[in-house]
Amino acid sequence: MVAIRMEKQENQMIRKVPDHNAFRLYSKDKNTNGQHKNLGTFLSRKQAVAHERAVEFFKHGGKGK
Repeated sequence: MVAIRMEKQENQMIRKVPDHNAFRLYSKDKNTNGQHKNLGTFLSRKQAVAHERAVEFFKHGGKGK
């Protein structure tokens, strides 16, 4: 059940760029314009997931589980 929740959360943050063969990582929070902040564009989904994990790590003060 935890894996399903993480997959849903991941799908919301990582999206395929329609015109390019790339994936874009977005923040969960919206800015004042109502858009999600772009956290980077990556050539593969694996790279985007790795960067997402790094963002989450540092967002929580660099503490491991």
